[in-house]
Amino acid sequence: MPAHILIIQEPGSSRHGLPRLIEAERRYRAWTIELEQAENSLFMDLPDLVVVNIKRLNTDTRSSCQKICQQVESLMVPLILLTDGCDEMGLPQEPNACLVPPLPFGQLATVIKMLLEDNETHILAVGGMRLHLDTHQLYCSSGSYYLPPKEFHLLETFLRHPARVLSRRFLMREVWETDFVGDTSTLYVHIHWLRKKIEPDLSEPRYLRTVRGVGYRFSPVLPEP
Repeated sequence: MPAHILIIQEPGSSRHGLPRLIEAERRYRAWTIELEQAENSLFMDLPDLVVVNIKRLNTDTRSSCQKICQQVESLMVPLILLTDGCDEMGLPQEPNACLVPPLPFGQLATVIKMLLEDNETHILAVGGMRLHLDTHQLYCSSGSYYLPPKEFHLLETFLRHPARVLSRRFLMREVWETDFVGDTSTLYVHIHWLRKKIEPDLSEPRYLRTVRGVGYRFSPVLPEP
């Protein structure tokens, strides 16, 4: 699955140039929003990496960048800032990289690749969900949640086996370390708790689906560009 890169830029900037360059790598999927829209979009879009592309940090753009930096830090995804003012940022959370445009795309591509590879060992991202393996934090379209240990291990198991039917016996062995399936009420309860967090409609699950007589299947739903 290609990495999703969100580009945030000032009004009036080209909405196609930078995304086309990034998507030319074929490993990435990029889309653009304007600076004032970003604060309300980050948690909905759940990107793998954020690029903030502004000409210079002034009073207005600095304030917006501060809020974006804080949100990106809470999402624990890499942030690249493209600006002329790299030597005068003064932001509370510094970006992972600050680059001065214009720059060869090969340089930007190298930084993107490096930051994504460094980040991917700590995050399991599947079908619009992002599970942080070190903090047990889940980010999805409905919000962010800290998962207790069993919920975390159960969701991690599903995310590592997307679109596969997992039997109740397999899940009991993986999460609860037992082969006993005489009473799987604990599994049912934890499935219900996970669904309350990730499903838009509990009456019609779209992610965690029951396979009658066998177990459950996690069906990835790709986010809209």
